[in-house]
Amino acid sequence: MLLMLLAVTADISAGFDIGITRAIKRKVKILDNKVADSRSSTNAQVLPATQPSNLTGSATTTRSILWSWSSVLGASGIRVVSASDANLSNDLAASAVGWTETGLSTNTAYTRRVVAFNAVGNSTSTALTKYTLAAAPTSFALVQVYFSSITVAWAANNNPAGTSYQTLIWTAGGSTTTMSMTSISTAMTGLNQGATYYLAVRAVNGDGIQTALSSIVSSCTRVASAPAQPTGLAGTPANTTSVAWTWNSVAGASGIRVVSVSSANLSNDLAASAVGWTETGLSTNTAY
Repeated sequence: MLLMLLAVTADISAGFDIGITRAIKRKVKILDNKVADSRSSTNAQVLPATQPSNLTGSATTTRSILWSWSSVLGASGIRVVSASDANLSNDLAASAVGWTETGLSTNTAYTRRVVAFNAVGNSTSTALTKYTLAAAPTSFALVQVYFSSITVAWAANNNPAGTSYQTLIWTAGGSTTTMSMTSISTAMTGLNQGATYYLAVRAVNGDGIQTALSSIVSSCTRVASAPAQPTGLAGTPANTTSVAWTWNSVAGASGIRVVSVSSANLSNDLAASAVGWTETGLSTNTAY
């Protein structure tokens, strides 16, 4: 009887051990699965955001630029930064694909980058430089009109020094001539006498974007003609070696000169408004 009891006890003990072993194995397997799931979840969170791409800038006004980019995968947020990495936009939503920067200066270059960030770190786009729009020139006006040239001037209207301007000149039914400069006045030369010309000006920003044209002005160039004959010529001896020659003012003259009987220019060219000139280095009591 004792032998049979021991055998039964051994069998029961053996069966109990097998059950416990199987239960432990099941628990170990469940724990292994949970650890694997935890590792998989951790790996998904540590992936860095993709680098922002296709950064573009569009000047919307003289004081603002719209910065745009493609959507970014894996980002927790987006920010637009300066060349020195200053956060200009504050932190934008991860889905953001654009931001308008305001409070800028007229026709001025700005360099920006887009940064995508998450718990791992940052991914940064390549840099892009864009200009704000130039302002349309104001106070466009005629300054001088001559036989073959017209001079015009305008106000910069907050455009910085170095801004490019284009002056345009044309005749009715004729072609348009365009000149570029960085000054705020210019002379349009090589014109025909007695012709009516129309003129306008515009500004161009650093990216080549033109403003609207200014108001249009027009003028007829002068027609050259021989000046009136000088009259009232008189000579007064000043001393033994000089004579003061005087005359009446002359209409239509570009200049005046006093000449000898052989037409030698003795006075060089004087101003058109000149009404006198003193000749020196003469001989005593000699006729001239």
